[in-house]
Amino acid sequence: MSRREILRGTAGAAAVGVLPTAAAFRASPALADTASEVPTSAAPLVGIARTPSSRGYWQVASDGGVFSFGDAGFHGSMSGKHLNMPVVGIAATPGGKGYWLAAADGGVFSFGNADFHGSLGSRRLDSPIVGIASTPSGDGYWLAAADGGIFAFGDAKFRGSMARHPLNASVTGISAAPAGQGYWEVAGDGGVFTFGALDFHGSLGGQPPKDPVTAMAATPSGAGYWLVTIAGEVFTFGDAQPADAASGSAPTGGVNAICRTSSGDGYWLSTVDGRVYAFGDATSAGHVRYRARSSAASTRGRRSSTRGRRAAALALGWVGLDYRGAGGERWGVPGPPELWCADFVTYTWQRAGIDIDRIAWVASLAAWGRKHQRWSTDLSALAPGDAVIYSHHTGLVVDVQPNDVVVTADGDWGGTGRTNREFARSSRVRLNVWQPSTGRGSGKKTILGFVRAV
Repeated sequence: MSRREILRGTAGAAAVGVLPTAAAFRASPALADTASEVPTSAAPLVGIARTPSSRGYWQVASDGGVFSFGDAGFHGSMSGKHLNMPVVGIAATPGGKGYWLAAADGGVFSFGNADFHGSLGSRRLDSPIVGIASTPSGDGYWLAAADGGIFAFGDAKFRGSMARHPLNASVTGISAAPAGQGYWEVAGDGGVFTFGALDFHGSLGGQPPKDPVTAMAATPSGAGYWLVTIAGEVFTFGDAQPADAASGSAPTGGVNAICRTSSGDGYWLSTVDGRVYAFGDATSAGHVRYRARSSAASTRGRRSSTRGRRAAALALGWVGLDYRGAGGERWGVPGPPELWCADFVTYTWQRAGIDIDRIAWVASLAAWGRKHQRWSTDLSALAPGDAVIYSHHTGLVVDVQPNDVVVTADGDWGGTGRTNREFARSSRVRLNVWQPSTGRGSGKKTILGFVRAV
């Protein structure tokens, strides 16, 4: 990699090692589905991109680890390198000989024959980047932010954005027109926003789905698109056609990326825990298994659960979002904005399959943990997905590292204002890094204990 290819941003800088490390992997279809050959990632998976032949694809994890399957070549990754903010997406070059990774702070990392055309690394953003899309020539790309902002680089043309416009839900993805004449943005409530010489083919904005929309993909003609929710429900618009599951199985949740085949007669859905589901003429070439690290105590019996890891992955994917939530549902809060850290925890747990009702107060969440025998004060037993409890705050553990470092995603963090409502409107989901041995967590708050995810 040249120096320009590892340029990265400084906004939102965190300590070295804040993100878990995944190994880069290259697998053949014949080996990918055998349990002993499925590669593992210590970080959740955040994106997928296909090769021109549709006989292979890449998956990328939030720590920048890249996993290649089928005829996809491995061209490098950010695995083991310092990242200021998590990677959020991947885009492949037209010839499939390279790819770009985009991070939440706007950093762009180029590999193979993907040329570096610029990044937002030196610019402080109002809202985190959520996706990247390449131009047809491969000589440019767009970055999309959660507030609807669009940033164009290389031969990518700026056609407009939703920045500074009121949104009911944060933007979660971007899809470029195949001919490069524009792009679409999709929001968590299913709203679709069209820019450039493109047609609007419909949206779910007026009838939001039960679960947040996490990604979209345009058809080869540009005359339609698919939207997918975190639960794996797919909605079609224009000439986009529904497709049957090629393997006979369908995702049960955690879907955060969609990628169509070159023909447009199928697509892949990728989940936070690494599973890849093929539909239509898409074929499975392998997948990754996300295994978050637990604390050292895990060797004595405490291991992160599947639902705990899923909760951690979801929380990590929602870093940067505000009180409006992932799909405009305000983290389950029925009324005006309020202090929502506990709502963020219980909403995330619900989406991860953990049986819990909405809990609005930290003290009530701690009481729930005691009632259900999930309360603990042994900080050496923390695992991904657990809720750390302070006197007036709670955060979700997203990673436990072996060097006495814990990373949490804290909802309702960093707000300003004189009233609770002002604070709640200005705060966001933020990552915090701390050492459990000190007894103090996010913002050096004294830790009272934690509630186990399961």
